[in-house]
Amino acid sequence: KIVSFIDASLVDTIEFKQWTMTDRANLETRVLPAEDFIQIFMESLKKLQVHDFVAKKQSKFVTATKENLQQGEFLVIADFSENYSAVIQDEIQSYHWCSTQTTIHPFMCYY
Repeated sequence: KIVSFIDASLVDTIEFKQWTMTDRANLETRVLPAEDFIQIFMESLKKLQVHDFVAKKQSKFVTATKENLQQGEFLVIADFSENYSAVIQDEIQSYHWCSTQTTIHPFMCYY
């Protein structure tokens, strides 16, 4: 349907924003021929379908596990957040280059 819509609209190029990864993430504006955009879009949809399927299955598993915990059992969910920058609201300009970074390891325990 998207191909027929683009063809019917006589669209030659499409401008869109896309995250790119190098040593950091950047949101870049891209301009591509309609055919190239459609190819990238369809590939991204396939990846999204897999991601959505896995996320829903994991969510159902965690919910079922929490609801069915037996006496003496517990569920631990851990996460990892690296390079959280500590910021001082009214810092002097020179302190900007001396910021402290922290790694955070949050844990949730269900029993």
